[in-house]
Amino acid sequence: MGARGLQQYAWDNYDLVITKNEAQRQLDTFERQLRQLSEWRRRHAELCRGRRSIRIGAQAAKGIGRVYEFSWNSDPAKRQFDYPQVCNL
Repeated sequence: MGARGLQQYAWDNYDLVITKNEAQRQLDTFERQLRQLSEWRRRHAELCRGRRSIRIGAQAAKGIGRVYEFSWNSDPAKRQFDYPQVCNL
């Protein structure tokens, strides 16, 4: 999620008005405070992009779990790599 996305999310879900700069500061703080999580998200996204699927479950790192194929997305525009989806499933 980028600054504009966070700005819209804050409004849509919390009726909170924040500027794009405030949103970017929040994202930068998240990145700094949770560096290992941010790095894992990037590595995981690249792995899923290469596989064209997301493995889901507690033992996904061991190759065990359900598989979600990008091609299963109902929206043709999303039948490809989707970074937020990779991070949230």
